[in-house]
Amino acid sequence: MSELEEFKDLRVLGKEELTKLNLPKELVSYLSESYHYKGKLYEPIIKEVEDLYTYYTLFYDFSPIEFSKSALVAVSRANNVEKFRFYIKKIMDERIELIPKDAADITLHMSQSRLDSIIEGIKKNYIDAVNEMYEEKEVDLYEVGRVFAQLEFVLELVHDEFLSDLLKYGIKVFESYRQEWGDKGNLAVTDSRIGSSQTE
Repeated sequence: MSELEEFKDLRVLGKEELTKLNLPKELVSYLSESYHYKGKLYEPIIKEVEDLYTYYTLFYDFSPIEFSKSALVAVSRANNVEKFRFYIKKIMDERIELIPKDAADITLHMSQSRLDSIIEGIKKNYIDAVNEMYEEKEVDLYEVGRVFAQLEFVLELVHDEFLSDLLKYGIKVFESYRQEWGDKGNLAVTDSRIGSSQTE
């Protein structure tokens, strides 16, 4: 499948939408103004960049400039939505220096109310996705993979038995859904990013 076919049905983000994302201002500015990226700011690709930046910001000290440069390389070479998260992570690991923060540093960077708000949003999206699979509706498994990864990310940050149990239940629902739909050609992503830390 060519890049054009891979991305032809994806929504492209506009300049105003870019400015609302949690991304370095230098990266947003360049993506907004560069002719090279015009019409290529595919939502799932840019959202993956945002997810990774959010994760790094919470857990590491690093250079936003180096992140931006590496992100531009990854976005310019993107040709597969399913593999992009792993591809950009590989580029970042090779190109930028990540200095781990301790727990005190992480809590200083975000208020409890802000953290609670983010967790509630992630929990709602996760429950909605699991319910759709439970009801055997056809879903976009790329988005399902995103919400699973986000909940796993939350569990790295906070200890919450309810959320942990919720994730385990969701993995079981996903496995059942995959068995039902996997042979029908409807799976948008593999399950390699789902339940990676909760399968024990």
